[in-house]
Amino acid sequence: MHIDDLKLQPRWVCYKSPSDKAPMCATTGRNAASTDPKTWATYAQAKTACQRYGWHGVGIVLTGDGIVGIDIDDCIEYDGDDAIVKPSASVYRSRLLHTYAEVSPSGHGLHFIGQGVVGKAFKITHDGMSFEVYGDGRYLTFTEECVDGHALELGDIQAVIDDMRTDLTPAPRTPASTRRHDPSPPTTIPDAWVKAV
Repeated sequence: MHIDDLKLQPRWVCYKSPSDKAPMCATTGRNAASTDPKTWATYAQAKTACQRYGWHGVGIVLTGDGIVGIDIDDCIEYDGDDAIVKPSASVYRSRLLHTYAEVSPSGHGLHFIGQGVVGKAFKITHDGMSFEVYGDGRYLTFTEECVDGHALELGDIQAVIDDMRTDLTPAPRTPASTRRHDPSPPTTIPDAWVKAV
């Protein structure tokens, strides 16, 4: 499936500004909902509504039909005019070259759209970035600021979704022992023991 195929589907909403991303209905000018298909429109209708009402942009609704969005915030830094993707995000970006990618409205994030199954959506903070993955009941802002080197097709991104969930989720903390400790610990504690604690 090509990204343009999604533009023909009534799965688009608008938003007023970068600071007010509440979904708006293109056909009525009123509030929309990412869970109410009656408030969605085609891409063309959404773009026309932005011009009519002076809204900032459009977004694509993820409906649980296998189209999935990955949103990585604060992953792009700038050195002059050069955009640099942080290493922790670049690892995933290099595995997503076969699917659609664009720069987020802030200019500091990346959006990827592809095919897969998320199940329960998740958001993970890692290395100063926010990784969000969802496939239902949400919308993803859409800028068309396409990232060089990425396909315009919607590729299979299931492996990356699964690895993000596994690799970025912190390991559960081991509960502190409730045993009574020796009140007279050794005076010399091995470095390895300290690190384990």
